[in-house]
Amino acid sequence: MAAAGAASASNPDVSSLEEETIRKLHACPTKAVVYVSGGASQGAGKILSVPGASNTVLEVVVPYARQSMIDLLGSEPEQYVSEKTAHDLARAAYLRAVQLSEPGQDVVGVAVTCALASEPPKRGSHRCFAAAYSSRDVHFYQLELSKGLRSRGAEDHVASLLMVQALTDASRVDCQLLAHELEGAGAGESVVTRREDLEDAVGALLTGDEHVVEVSSTGTLRGACRSRVLLPGSFNPLHQGHRKLLEAASLLRPGLIPAFEMSVGNADKGKISRLEVDRRVEQFLSSDSPPVVCTDEPLYVGKARLLPGSTFVIGADTAVRIVMPKYYEDSRELMINALAEIRSHGCSFLVAGRLNKEGTWESLADVDVPKGFEGLFQAVPSFREDISSTDIRAQSSAEEKTVSGNLS
Repeated sequence: MAAAGAASASNPDVSSLEEETIRKLHACPTKAVVYVSGGASQGAGKILSVPGASNTVLEVVVPYARQSMIDLLGSEPEQYVSEKTAHDLARAAYLRAVQLSEPGQDVVGVAVTCALASEPPKRGSHRCFAAAYSSRDVHFYQLELSKGLRSRGAEDHVASLLMVQALTDASRVDCQLLAHELEGAGAGESVVTRREDLEDAVGALLTGDEHVVEVSSTGTLRGACRSRVLLPGSFNPLHQGHRKLLEAASLLRPGLIPAFEMSVGNADKGKISRLEVDRRVEQFLSSDSPPVVCTDEPLYVGKARLLPGSTFVIGADTAVRIVMPKYYEDSRELMINALAEIRSHGCSFLVAGRLNKEGTWESLADVDVPKGFEGLFQAVPSFREDISSTDIRAQSSAEEKTVSGNLS
């Protein structure tokens, strides 16, 4: 370990080179959530022991137990120590960082998963996978350690430096700690790295490679936070009625992050074009706008699978359709099964009153909610905004025709 530098005079827990690097890290604006499993336990101590850690660290979690890992990822990973698991953990950490930080804050999720020296000894290799997930890209790291060269504590030290390396790279801070450590060991070890661009996440959604993409003024991410207040719509165009309804609904779910939700697919018409998706998404890029969660799922039971724990904000006209067997192949049983599945994913509905096509005001009181599912629906009280995207498009079309007629 001498290759990483002598112990700091002011901090015996880190070397002088480590302290210098971590001070630079704390001086940059990026904040992080860190998940480590199977090793790298010393990394958090190194970062937290250098003054200024609150500038960098939002949260550190060690999902060591099987159930802890499942809770973080939503399902059990095929392999606990792999590039995919590091990626999935880093993405979960990033989503948590978004949730914990202020809008516009530059955040990153960092994860390390390891198989290190143990008792009884492992048959397989001793290895570490790390990932750093930001709104821009994902950096991947793979390190195989020379078996038998180090004690468990020494291997954990190397894994911890890998974690620091991932965090500094994501924060655009130069770090040579791991390179010095591996060079000093003289075992010919090296880190294999690669980078994956996330800029065209919307393209991945349209091709089916992704199912959920969140877009905001701070960037684009693949996946979305759980437990949101979501106002679904086509947003063609976005208008003040949407904004005011989401704001009113958010008051009924304090503590949950509000967002819009837009499906790029239609059950009857298929997916909308990339040009049209980009045009609609652009409406949410101002700094004062809630994010928009884009999905490829037009049905609410599918949205619930993708976005568990969410509260969907809908109009009474939509609520009427959700509980009509007509929309479930004329099967009441299929309708009941769909509602039960939506509830099983921890989702619910907030229902706002709305004018129907006949010009009659409808509210939750007019919705024939099946017995046993009353708790799935809650009214948004005292809200009325008689405006729709259809009316705006019709008005815009009429104005265009008038202008065209005047010019002819």
